[in-house]
Amino acid sequence: MPFNPLHLLKAMLLKSLEDSLKQVEMILCALSELPEHKAQEAYIGQRIGSHIRHVTDHFTALLKLSDSDNIDYNSRSRNSPTETDIAYAREHVADIMQSLENAVFGDRTVVCVSEVDVTETKSAEFKSTADREALWVFNHTIHHIALIKILAEQSGIRFDHRLGLAPATASFERSSN
Repeated sequence: MPFNPLHLLKAMLLKSLEDSLKQVEMILCALSELPEHKAQEAYIGQRIGSHIRHVTDHFTALLKLSDSDNIDYNSRSRNSPTETDIAYAREHVADIMQSLENAVFGDRTVVCVSEVDVTETKSAEFKSTADREALWVFNHTIHHIALIKILAEQSGIRFDHRLGLAPATASFERSSN
């Protein structure tokens, strides 16, 4: 079989998405191991659950690209059990990881819909590619993991320093050693 750089790109992109979800799983697992009152305070009180739900909403929107050429980042599941129930969130993340196995992205053109104003309701449509949106969801997830890590640390929960680290930052750190 001849070398196909697009297959390599797809494999790298899917691995990145899976790795970011594994970091979300690590957070949820760590919270599950805490006494329930402490876990709930961190998950709901520190709003970690809101960040987890936000991340899963974006993955859900991305996965719809397997059946459509539209991605609607305005479609959110606010107030879902993902925000308040750690066990439910773990199942939801596992379901997303399983769905990623069959995801179809590629360099095809897609239309993204997203709100663009905080003072009034305004959405705009943008042309992109499915691969570009997958990359954006990956980077967006890493950003939220970094925020979650800060919130967790305010509750006394510690994680490895690499959790939520951007790939370019990790490369910089490796080259500095």
